[in-house]
Amino acid sequence: MYDISASPPSRKIDMPNTTTFLDKLPDAPKINELHAYWKSICGEHSIPDRKDFSPVAIKKHLANIAILEVDLTSEAFEIRLFGTALMEMFGEDRTGRTQSNLTRIHSDAEVERLALARWQEVLRKTVEKKEPIFFQSPRLRTGYRHQFLEGVCLPLTNGTTQITQVLALIYAR
Repeated sequence: MYDISASPPSRKIDMPNTTTFLDKLPDAPKINELHAYWKSICGEHSIPDRKDFSPVAIKKHLANIAILEVDLTSEAFEIRLFGTALMEMFGEDRTGRTQSNLTRIHSDAEVERLALARWQEVLRKTVEKKEPIFFQSPRLRTGYRHQFLEGVCLPLTNGTTQITQVLALIYAR
């Protein structure tokens, strides 16, 4: 398991190495649509239950959706669903993968560690704050470093009040 408190890579990477968390809903129609749907299924709860989520309701966004099982106590996650646009964007199908075998296809191990640390930071923040987290992050993949990843992570429960899943929508721009 990757220790998310570990020090950052020693080699300097030629781009900003931080994720920007946005204080409010960004001016991004796709993200706004998913956020509005998530709010609509909350009902009288602050966080909707996974059983209330219908992929059919957000069909046009499914290619850019990931659903992750999260366990904050062990800082672990497993990808349950990884959309086809995400497969293309990240160069692999990550369905069924965990942080221990998530990003091992690229030759630069430091970039892989940084990408994993960013992902865990977003997931941890979503679970700890118990609310939607909007983010922007520079792409790390060689040849795509001019792009940013933009998205939202939305917490879901699973029959209890504890957050057990995160619904993520990610687009490159």
